[in-house]
Parts: sequence; structure tokens; C-alpha cells
Amino acid sequence: MRFVVTADPINVRHIFTSNHANYPKGQEFADIFDIMRGSIFTVDGEACGQQRAMFQSVLSNPPLLGLMASCCRVKVVNSFLPFLSRMASTSTPFNMQDLVTRLLFDLTATPIFERKLAMAHKVLNGFIREMTEKWKARCATDLDVAAVIYILSADPVYSDDFLLKEGIDTVNFMVAGRDTIGTTLPWVFYNLSKNPRVVSCIHKELAPIASLKATAVASNGASDDMVVFDPEETKDLVYLKAALFESLRLYLPGPFECKVVLADDVLPSGHQLRSGETIVISIYAMGRMEALWGKDCHEYRPERWLSEDGAKLRYVPSYKFMAFNSGPRTCLGKDTAIAQMTIVAALVWNFDMEVLQGHSIQQKLSCVLQLKNGLVMMVKQTGM
Repeated sequence: MRFVVTADPINVRHIFTSNHANYPKGQEFADIFDIMRGSIFTVDGEACGQQRAMFQSVLSNPPLLGLMASCCRVKVVNSFLPFLSRMASTSTPFNMQDLVTRLLFDLTATPIFERKLAMAHKVLNGFIREMTEKWKARCATDLDVAAVIYILSADPVYSDDFLLKEGIDTVNFMVAGRDTIGTTLPWVFYNLSKNPRVVSCIHKELAPIASLKATAVASNGASDDMVVFDPEETKDLVYLKAALFESLRLYLPGPFECKVVLADDVLPSGHQLRSGETIVISIYAMGRMEALWGKDCHEYRPERWLSEDGAKLRYVPSYKFMAFNSGPRTCLGKDTAIAQMTIVAALVWNFDMEVLQGHSIQQKLSCVLQLKNGLVMMVKQTGM
């Protein structure tokens, strides 16, 4: 068994963009993630292109995006912030990683999975077939937002097998959303808790929006101690995004990528590859390379993402910052993920947070970079 490992951006650009067809994920990858076999997550070549086109059309649908934003807001207002408020009022420590994972599960997977759905292929396939038939029946009379994902099912040229495959893709997409964002946010909260200066900068950026919202609430005669920020309100906040990207640079959810070499090739670095070899790209290492990020590459410093005047984000090519992949397989849900990560704004504005004294912060050795011992935190409501 022969592996080639690289963290060189010029090699990454070659593998993911310039000669991407020669570097598929391969059959072994599909075998490892067997429940996702045949989905957009595991397929290569033309099949991948076709499925990406379908998902792109779905994710660019305004009603669907509006529904996702609305669901996120409802969950934050009705569950996330009240839970934090209870923890603050009782000075009770809690596992932030567990909380965020549950939150993201609700936001992504609950509409598809039933609570007690067995994870066996037979049951999963039967469930999706049943849901597909129901959506097909609804599409015949009512093209509402819930049916957008399966609009294609109204076209008789698509077989049930095709619909089954696309249904599984949707399940996998939702699970992927939970695991990536649910892994990222605890690291964001950890970094912010250790860097109060960064929190102050985010507060300063949020203050004008919060002031307008407070004025609107007062004019309606209402009273609300909690401020919730919508994605539309935070989409242009450059420092908030810089803080998110800086955390992703150091603690991205997928710390490495694996590819298979189809035909003999020579990397731009000069290293020769043979057909059948596996090449591992250490994205984790790329985020800590002094040549890419400077002598302070191990420090959490959002300012590195800002232009000199601090007015906009500095452009960093995807083959240097691989948090959202690169080339033809760039993450289709990037904008949705960033919008959901604005949950950070609501927490930072309404609460002060700190890691419980003595809690051990360790990285879990896995294909997903979680905290091995979770993230036990304490929060205090601001102004109290």
C-alpha cells in the first residue's frame, strides 16, 4: 500500500482543478462510506456533474433558501437562546459541542429522518421511496416549498430508481450539513472564548444593527432582552466572516482529503505518481503553514482576512484555503453554511462565554475534526 501525502498549494490546485479528472475519490472511498454509495458525496465523473447540477438548482431556489433561513431563526429564538439563558441564570456548565450538534441536526436532518428510523439500507430505501411517492402526489396539485427538492419527480422521464438515488443524495446532503457546521461552530466558540478582543470587534460591528432592532421593538411597545440577527442583516459584516474563516483555517471540519491516481502523473512539485496510488492532502497542515499564513500562522487572528482598510475580505484562492473544497467539487452549500453560522452573532451579542476551568481541549482523531472531550462552557447573559 503506497500513499503520497502533500500540503503544497501548487499540488492542490493541480489535483483539484487543473487535472481533477485524473484524481477521483475512487471505489475504496465509496466502500468506506457505504451508506452514501452512489450519492453526490461518493460518485465521480459525469455522474457527479449531473448530481451537482441538480443540487445547484435546488440550492439557488429563493423560496427554499427563505424557508431554511426561517427555520434557523425559529430554532434559535425558541430553543437555542432560551436554553443558553437557563444555563446562564443557573450558572450551569454545559457541553456546547453536544448542544450545537443537536441544533444542526434539527436544522438539517429532522425533516428527512424519522426519530426511530433504522439505519439499515432496506429501511432507509423504503422510507425514501414512500416519501418520494408522497412528494410526487403533492407536486401534481401544489408546488410548495417542501416539494421543491423533488420537482423533477413530476416529470415521467425519471424512473423510481433515479428518484431513489436523488432522495438518498438529499439525505446525505443534510447529514453532511450537520456534521460540517456542527463540527465548525464549537471551534468558533472556543476561539472566541479565548480571544475577548475579537469578540469586542464583532460587538462593534453588530452594534448598529442591534440598535436599529431595539428601536423597532420599542416603537411597537414590545420588550425583548434577546437580539436575533437574520442572515440578510449579517451577510455584509466582514469582521464576523473573518472570525469564522480564521477558525475554519485552524480547525476545519474535514482535516484531510484522499484521492486516487488514475493515470501516471507528475505533480508541479516534481513528485511522480503512479496509477492506483492514493494521494492524501493534509488540509489541516495547510492551515498552519508559515509560508502561506506568516510567522503567526498558529495564532487566531481574523485581521489576516481583511484588506488594509478593513472594509472588505481579502481574497484567498480556494487551493490555499480548502475549507469549502476547490475546483469542480467546491462546496455547493457554502453560502447556506455561512448563513447558518451567523448563529454566532446571536450568541456573541447576548452572552459572554468561557471554557470551564480545567476542561481539557483535545482534537479527536477522525475524518471529522471534533473536540475529543466536547466543549464544556459557562455563559453569562450580557448586561447582567
